[in-house]
Amino acid sequence: MSCYSEKAPAVEPVLIPDRNKISSKTINTKDEYSFTVASLTISHNVIRRHLLSVIGKAPTVAPADQEAFLKYASFAAWHVKAYLKSSHHLYAALHECTNVLPRVAEFEHQLAIAPVEHDSSPLDMDGWTGNDIAVAAERLADVLLPYLDRREAVMRAYARSMPVPMFREAQKEMEREIKDSKVGHSYALAMIAAHQTKSEAALFPSVSKMAGGMVYGKWTKFAK
Repeated sequence: MSCYSEKAPAVEPVLIPDRNKISSKTINTKDEYSFTVASLTISHNVIRRHLLSVIGKAPTVAPADQEAFLKYASFAAWHVKAYLKSSHHLYAALHECTNVLPRVAEFEHQLAIAPVEHDSSPLDMDGWTGNDIAVAAERLADVLLPYLDRREAVMRAYARSMPVPMFREAQKEMEREIKDSKVGHSYALAMIAAHQTKSEAALFPSVSKMAGGMVYGKWTKFAK
């Protein structure tokens, strides 16, 4: 059974360009619905890029970087859970349609049991379980990313039929998750900003400024 009605909406859709080319030039920032849907899409982009980065980099992380990489990867798991929690009232059907949370748990388990090589002299990869981490991240991506695609499509179609306060509450809840997170408020903002494009970051200057400097470079470097 589909999680959403396939009936054509009776409202004007929100037009969003290529999701990787969102900028102040491609969306109407004065239209609250357009800006809100664009913001949602950017938040999805950050999660997509983070998971894909983990998948691509995990197998070959050098011993000297393994501990930092585990923290970097762990934030992806935290971000997915915080995102789902903050927006559950918009899409209550999520947990009925996917097995996202069990996949998050599998991913976190692989990160928790990964052995860390503290001796950075020899480049010995024998004990590193990067391949297992990549597989767990890919299993999570396999169920999460198609759902994010579908959520964006539904938002573009139905957003104008939903009260603006619903979106604002989701945004405020995410802000609370970041502020109260054990990973640290500034660190969380820096990690999010590190996975945004320059044009996306320009729409959120208060977040993008956190990506600068060397304070969090030990972890944000994996986003490059």
